[in-house]
Amino acid sequence: MELLEDKMRVWLESAKFVKSIPGVYVLYNRNKDPIFVGETNNLEMTFHRLAINGLDNMSGQPLTIDEVTVICNGEIYNYKEIKSELIKIGSIFYTNTDTEVLLESWRIWGKNCLQKLNGMFAFAIYDFDQNKIYCCRDAFGIKPLYYTNNNEYIYFGSEIPSIISLDEKLNTLDYKQAVTYLKYGKYDSTENTFYSDIKSVLPGHYIEFDIKDKIQISIHQWWLP
Repeated sequence: MELLEDKMRVWLESAKFVKSIPGVYVLYNRNKDPIFVGETNNLEMTFHRLAINGLDNMSGQPLTIDEVTVICNGEIYNYKEIKSELIKIGSIFYTNTDTEVLLESWRIWGKNCLQKLNGMFAFAIYDFDQNKIYCCRDAFGIKPLYYTNNNEYIYFGSEIPSIISLDEKLNTLDYKQAVTYLKYGKYDSTENTFYSDIKSVLPGHYIEFDIKDKIQISIHQWWLP
């Protein structure tokens, strides 16, 4: 256990505090699994987990190894194969979750690990050393991932209502997008949503937020059909 605590830190908040955490209360209708909260460096990462693999609390999220933290919604289908590859180069694992494999993959290979992933996922990585946040979405956009940012804050999440609950000013209709949907039936074909200031991470893309001094954003495509 001491070795586990040295290697990995999992932040846990009791589910009884769920109503006091903006954005999380909106997601509480998903299930009754615990709420996990990580907070550091003016960054809060909250995760309402539907546990499938790794049912113990040590498999909860946010999950941190060394100076990298992850929250992930979805499933990495080939995580066992990736895990075997990592073990061969010296990685040690303490849970049976695909999330730990994802985190260790990022820690070892960085953004290049995206090319190895087969699955449906939306995840956020925070790198303490670089002071950067990466929001990544699977190749086909099966799992949703939304965000908004200005010079003061970044909000991201898997559901728009949870983002709006953090700032009611974000509840502003994008009329152009609404007309496009009603006229052509197109939705999720661009980064625009029905809300003016809330964007969608496109399938096969990741967003890089550099938050060292002021918030700088760059959008990258990691998968091509």
